[in-house]
Amino acid sequence: MTLPMIHKFLPCALDARGEFEPCDELTEILKQQFELVGEKIRRLEESRALLSALRVKVDTRAQEGRVSSA
Repeated sequence: MTLPMIHKFLPCALDARGEFEPCDELTEILKQQFELVGEKIRRLEESRALLSALRVKVDTRAQEGRVSSA
């Protein structure tokens, strides 16, 4: 979360009591941020799977190259 986003939470802080009370805006922002993080995780997992598949192919070709040159 960015600092400007966190700045939006400040009105939810209750200075006099030193507590925090969620407001409707905060609840919506947290929901949106949660969904964004979930989407980022999904994309990273997809990238990881693609990289893993590529790594297997590269490793296989490297091993085949060693076998045929031996």
